[in-house]
Amino acid sequence: MMRTAWAKLSFACACAASAVVGVAFLIHGTIRDLVPGLAILFYATPWPAIAFGAALLAVYWKRRKRRMLAGLFAVIALVALGLWLRLGWQWRHTPGPRGQLRIVQWNVDRPVWRLDGDLRWLAAQDADIITIAERHPRKKNTLDRWQAALPDYQLVSSEGEMLCLVRGTVESVEEGRLANRSYRTLIRARVRDRDVTVLQVDLDGYPPTDRSAPLEELATLASEHRLECLVVLGDFNTPADSKFFLPLRAFTTNAFEAAGSGCAATWPMPVPMLSLDQMWTTGRLRPVRCEHMISWRSDHRAVIAEFDFAP
Repeated sequence: MMRTAWAKLSFACACAASAVVGVAFLIHGTIRDLVPGLAILFYATPWPAIAFGAALLAVYWKRRKRRMLAGLFAVIALVALGLWLRLGWQWRHTPGPRGQLRIVQWNVDRPVWRLDGDLRWLAAQDADIITIAERHPRKKNTLDRWQAALPDYQLVSSEGEMLCLVRGTVESVEEGRLANRSYRTLIRARVRDRDVTVLQVDLDGYPPTDRSAPLEELATLASEHRLECLVVLGDFNTPADSKFFLPLRAFTTNAFEAAGSGCAATWPMPVPMLSLDQMWTTGRLRPVRCEHMISWRSDHRAVIAEFDFAP
């Protein structure tokens, strides 16, 4: 009796999982996150998750002697794995010479006991600009420790738990909000005798939140500065293959896609599946190297990129 009940339950779960994996596969190949109700499924099922789930279903249906279903999910698993390796990885060797401008973006996940180690690592990066998300616990201000550990930098603390450190001169700061509880800060700075514009963002990470409005506003704002040495960066809480990045892609370049090496995903550690942390630049800054750090210090990988100034 128990065995029969368990068999019925496992069959029902397998049917439901098959429907979810099948729909997720179709969504990724077509509309992605354009439809609000289905966008959650798109965000929750990156290519490696689809590949793993489809492989398990292929084994299950084979044991149930459902050969057509087993074959179908085996094909889905192979296609999803291939697309992940093709789209989610960059198979290139990074160049040797260092770029003229070095930038680090990292969501440090509100460190307390980890902060001293985080600060030592950041100081060792010898970056010209450091941008931080989730800079410290909500009820504790640690800016004095940031300044003491990185005395050569000017600090810009802004809404959305963002922090920007500039090894140069901060000339102006313009804070603002984007739609759906998202934040942005526009910072103009003088770095290495060049004018650099940093547009730092932190989009709301609640899964059902519509990303179209804040990303459209962000693209409009970035477009107004497209002729400058502009870098748009931060924790976007939206994977880079989202349809809503298309307006930004029209005039910017994703640093990792242009000059990165390895896996593009930055969250969650230790098994990252989504590329939530990104840098985008206009033509005045040319990416020459980009890497994603692997670390136990945060649930996000740090993005480290180097750029050359274009004429």
